[in-house]
Amino acid sequence: MRHIFRHAVGIFFLFFFLLFLLATTLRFELLQTRFWTTAFEKSGVYEEMVTGVNTLQKQIDASPIKGRFQLKSVITKERLQEVVTGNIDRLIVYLHGTTKELRLFLPLNEWNLPPQVLNTPILKGLTKDTELASALKAFAVPPETANMIITTLATVQKILMWLPAVWLGLLAVVVGLGIGYFLLGTGPARFVGMGFLLTAAGLIEGLISVAGITITNLMMTQSSVQWPGWIRVLTTNLIEQFFAMGKTVGFLVSGIGFVLWIGSIALMKQGVLKEKSKVKEGLFKKIFHELAGVVLGVLILILTLAGIIYSMGGKLGLSITSNSSGASNQPTISIPKTGSGK
Repeated sequence: MRHIFRHAVGIFFLFFFLLFLLATTLRFELLQTRFWTTAFEKSGVYEEMVTGVNTLQKQIDASPIKGRFQLKSVITKERLQEVVTGNIDRLIVYLHGTTKELRLFLPLNEWNLPPQVLNTPILKGLTKDTELASALKAFAVPPETANMIITTLATVQKILMWLPAVWLGLLAVVVGLGIGYFLLGTGPARFVGMGFLLTAAGLIEGLISVAGITITNLMMTQSSVQWPGWIRVLTTNLIEQFFAMGKTVGFLVSGIGFVLWIGSIALMKQGVLKEKSKVKEGLFKKIFHELAGVVLGVLILILTLAGIIYSMGGKLGLSITSNSSGASNQPTISIPKTGSGK
């Protein structure tokens, strides 16, 4: 029974190890400004924008208003990069919960644009500290869509505020399950089993990362949709960067586990690690224990996840409320009462 339970713990370890790496990637990669800015720089989007500006400038020069607008000297690659990087940084800060309101960096009034351009409805009022709602209104985003964007961002911010605690909790669970799996073993077999478990966990994570990158590349290259070149490069870069940590950590853990696994077997054969004399299990019984443990672990895991999803269904809601004073919307958690409501 001990062997069966040990393999069940191993299944839980694999599952929570993958969850921990996902939370690690979200916290230390996806929610960092450099993750996005690096992908944008490699995608060629700024060069694409400058090309568009140059094309527009040629059209202006060939029109009756030739000489009135010199966009090439105003809308430069450096300024475009400053705007994109500045807004990415502000969005990341907002999602971290550091600020309660998202304000955009749109310093068009400082670019010495011609008054005829700057005073147009779409650009008028845009500054380096523009409210998100004002910016969406300026760009003629429908009110329903604008409200959905603001509400979604506020909800995501509320959820991500729990990420550090979730990350620490997953770390504790993974360490606890690893220790439990090790202690449930006997003699030198503890080291052999632990090495095999780490090897399997690392390989699974590494293969998932490689598969994610490969599938993305195939989707972008084989897609019937003719995406602009910079979008294909940007998407590919983002996916590759997202899976990069998982792939590196996965294969590193796999390497450590493989060394522990093979090293323990070698030391046992050399007699350095000695196993206490006991009645050896038959091959059939050993396979039965392993399969029973795996099935038990998967079954318990499925039932646990199903129970959590069922218990939370309809119990926890994230909503956005606003007051009559016109203050900015803030997310609140509403938990409906159960029972008779008395």
